[in-house]
Amino acid sequence: MICTHQVLEATPTRRLGLSAFQRRFGLTPRPPEAELRDTTWLARTPEPWAVEGHIAYDVTHNVFHLTDWGERPDGLPPGTADYLATWLPVWSTTGWTSNAGMGYDGGRGLGGRVRHAGGPCSGAGRPVGGRVSAAS
Repeated sequence: MICTHQVLEATPTRRLGLSAFQRRFGLTPRPPEAELRDTTWLARTPEPWAVEGHIAYDVTHNVFHLTDWGERPDGLPPGTADYLATWLPVWSTTGWTSNAGMGYDGGRGLGGRVRHAGGPCSGAGRPVGGRVSAAS
């Protein structure tokens, strides 16, 4: 029998999201999130000027999936957190961060550097602690 995850054509971020969903609802993630984490744009830490609209969306959702929307801040690998800490301040000046739902907060979140700044959850957030926090 062929499993859906073996034939589904999806981006790495979408596959990561599906596996995270399965884990959160008590199912065995297929494929495991750890197997997918390093396949994403964000995990490869490419040249920062390569970011664009759909990639910005994927970056935010990678952070959301890896941290369970901020409830597991340790889910974000330290190297990824460092990459974001370096480039989010620069990206925030280009406007893509606000369009993607992330913003630079000058020292809170991601070990002091990232917060959720908009989208459908804006205004509904609460501080989470650790490296990632929701806007309050």
